[in-house]
Parts: sequence; C-alpha cells; structure tokens
Amino acid sequence: AASGGLDVAWSVDPALEPTGPVAALLRQVLREALTNAARHATGSRVRVRIERLPGDRIEVEVVDDGTGHTQFDLGSRTGLAGLRESLAAHGGTLTAGPRPEGGFRLTASLPAREEVHA
Repeated sequence: AASGGLDVAWSVDPALEPTGPVAALLRQVLREALTNAARHATGSRVRVRIERLPGDRIEVEVVDDGTGHTQFDLGSRTGLAGLRESLAAHGGTLTAGPRPEGGFRLTASLPAREEVHA
C-alpha cells in the first residue's frame, strides 16, 4: 500500500486469529480495498480497522480521505462486485462507496470461522 503512494494507519484487534478460508477471504478484502485506494486515491491517507465483533464476526473497514480520487467503479464483474460475491458465498457482506465528506469507505463483515456444513 505504501508503494502505491498511500499513508496507511492500521488498527487490528489483537484477539484475531483467522485461519484457512477466513484468512484467505480477509486477505482478499484487504488486497482489493488497498489496491483500489492506491489506484483511485493516490496520495491519500487510509485508515484500516479490523476487529472481531460479537456474534463471531470480523469487520473490516477501509476509509480514505479522498485526496486523490479520480473515479469510482462499483458495477464491474471484477473488483468490488467480485469481492461482494466472494463474501456472500461465505456468509459475508460488503458495502462500499463515496463518503459525503469526501473519500471512500469499504466495510466488509465476514464470519470469524469457516462454518462446517453437514
């Protein structure tokens, strides 16, 4: 992210210990969010928050200040749309879009553990 021109501040819940598919999904969320910020908001400040919520969920929030935004693409089959589909397939959700005060926010919720299906 830093090599993409971003100033990133991280807040990560120390109780998190995702493994397997949950860890892979978490990496996918972060990769997409930070890639989009680097691509569309070069030079911005980005805040990343990852925390465990009650109900055995993980929430990821990536917010940038919008300093360098050039465009928003919320409808392609790849990128955010593909991430939304991946999260939904694992019981997660995604909201993403411009903030009224400027910048962009992505919030993802995903299960803290991969559920076992009988």
